[in-house]
Order: sequence, then C-alpha cells, then structure tokens
Amino acid sequence: MENDQDINQEQSLENKDVSEQSENNVDHEHNLEHEELEHQLQECQEQLSHWKDQFMRIAADFENFKKRLEKERAQTFRIIKGNILLDILPIVDNFERALTTKQETDDTKVVLQGFEMIYKELCKMLEKQGVKKIDSCESFNPELHEAVMRVPSDKHNSGEIVEILQKGYMIDKEVLRPAKVSVAE
Repeated sequence: MENDQDINQEQSLENKDVSEQSENNVDHEHNLEHEELEHQLQECQEQLSHWKDQFMRIAADFENFKKRLEKERAQTFRIIKGNILLDILPIVDNFERALTTKQETDDTKVVLQGFEMIYKELCKMLEKQGVKKIDSCESFNPELHEAVMRVPSDKHNSGEIVEILQKGYMIDKEVLRPAKVSVAE
C-alpha cells in the first residue's frame, strides 16, 4: 500500500510538474505573443509617424506650389499689361503731336491726316495683339452680333443686318466684343 501511495504521490508530483511546465509554456507563449504584438504595434506607430511626416511635407510643398503659381501668374499679367501699354504709348505721342499741330495751324486737312495716322497705328497695335474686326455680313449671327434694335427695311429680309452701329472685335478666335447692329423686321 505504501508503494501504491508512493506511486500515487509520484504521479501526483509528475502531474504537478507537467502542469507547472504546461503553465510555464503557456506563460512563455503568451509572453512571446505579447512581445510580438508590441513589436508590431511599434512598427505600425513608426509607419504612422513616417506617413504623417510625408503628408505634412507634401501639404507644405503644395502650399508653396500654389503661392509660386500665384506669384508667377501675377508677374505674367504685369508683363503682358506692360507690353500692351508700351504699344499704346506711341499712339498717345501721336495724339499729342496732332493736338499741338491743331494749335499751330488752322488747316483741318493736316489735323485729319494726323488723326488718320493715329487710327492706322492703333489698328496696327490691335492686330499685333491678335484683335481683328468682325467681318460684316448680311445675316445676323448671335455669336458675333448684338441686336440693338429692329427696323423696317424694304431692302433687307427679316433677320438681316441693316446697319452696324458699333464694330465688333475678336481676339484670336473668340469674340472680344460683339458688333452692335440693327436688324430688319
């Protein structure tokens, strides 16, 4: 009996040892899993930090790009404006000469010639900028003309242009100002 008891005690001790080993193994596995999860969490936090930094840099680059683009746009506008005004200055000079000529002489023919020269120079400057007159045509085109009034006409069919009241202009292929016209009833 004592032998049986000893065997039972031994088995109990063995079971206890196995149980303790099993618990130690489970604790060890939990510790390993915990360490792995902590490591993964740290990696995720590092990646998050990296992507936040990337986002902030890209956002700053984009803001700088927008500022630079606005500055360049304003500079381009000033250059274009300056070039157009440079083209107008000789016309102003010619007007001043024409006005001085009028004071020096009463010859209207000379004054009219001066104004004709100014008109031609102004047309030349507009053409240089890509501005052209809208060609006159008989039929009304709402894309090119603005009907200011309807008038009775024996010479024109209904909807045809009777008279151009103010010339229209295009810049390149777009209407800058439509021609103001009267249209037959």
